[in-house]
Amino acid sequence: MFSHDLNAAAKRLLADQKARAERERQRLEKERILAERQKKREQEREEEARRKRLEQLEAEERAKEAVYEEREHNRGVYLRVELQALPADEAAIQAKGVKRSKDKLILPPSVGADLMNQDASKNGAMLFELTLPRQPPTTVSPATPQQPAAQPYDQQPSTPHSTPGSAARDTGAGPGPGSTTFPSSSGSGRTHAGVLEFTAPEGTVLLPRKVVQSLYGSLDAQPYGTVVVSYRRLEKGSYVRLQPMCHGFHEAAGEGLREALEGELRGHSTLTEGDWLTVNHGGREWPLRVQELQPCAAVSVLDVDMAADVVPSLEAEEYLRRWEEEQRRQQQRLEQLAAERQQRVAAEAAKAAARQAAA
Repeated sequence: MFSHDLNAAAKRLLADQKARAERERQRLEKERILAERQKKREQEREEEARRKRLEQLEAEERAKEAVYEEREHNRGVYLRVELQALPADEAAIQAKGVKRSKDKLILPPSVGADLMNQDASKNGAMLFELTLPRQPPTTVSPATPQQPAAQPYDQQPSTPHSTPGSAARDTGAGPGPGSTTFPSSSGSGRTHAGVLEFTAPEGTVLLPRKVVQSLYGSLDAQPYGTVVVSYRRLEKGSYVRLQPMCHGFHEAAGEGLREALEGELRGHSTLTEGDWLTVNHGGREWPLRVQELQPCAAVSVLDVDMAADVVPSLEAEEYLRRWEEEQRRQQQRLEQLAAERQQRVAAEAAKAAARQAAA
């Protein structure tokens, strides 16, 4: 009896020892797994940090290369600044009799000083590229001086866009002016301009109406947020293709088409593909879109002799598109009716054959 109790106690002791040993093994295994996971997470964090550092270095290198290439293209001049966009007081500008004022910016004095330090005037007239920032617009620093109360643009009536076309006429029977309206064209977020003076409050740029329309892609746009202003040296333009917004521009301009276009271009320093121009003729404003430029997508129009084509208007294109769609629908309907007729004829022939066979 006593021996049996000792054996049982020994077995229990051995079982307890095995259980403790198993628990200790499991604890050590768990700690090992946790340590490996922690080490893996740390390695992943280090790898992610290393990857981000490399990406940052590569981005900085690309930015340096871009600045170098831009400076080379601009013959030693580099300027890129983000400024708060405000409308220019065009009535006051026109009262001064300034030439080519339709696309001239008013920039802050610090920008003028920067360009003067780089001797930018050696390249001739100062021209700039304006783009919308990729990031959400930033606010002007509180230290920025008070912004002037600039006159807002007059809201012009929303008229259909006309498209310039070949120097030929706007052919084809199209709807009359105002019969078709078009949504505001989505802007490319990019245009070019000259400079009027360097008197804008620091941190701001004053934009004329043409620049605002072209930059934001709408005829009734108002400036908002910030824009990126970059110095650019542009090639002289040799060719422009324009498209009126409304049907009837060619007829209204008549033989004075060339003079009307030349008069409008004399108000500009630059042109960019996608820009909006406004030709005043016959007591009406005719919006035209810049469809194509040569030799580049953005050119200087200072002291140049450009060839110009005016293609059929957007209204005429829309009318033709709808007519072609209607013709396609009618053709599809005719084909459907012909197919149904063939099916009926085949069915009647089959019935007749069946009756003859039964007889």
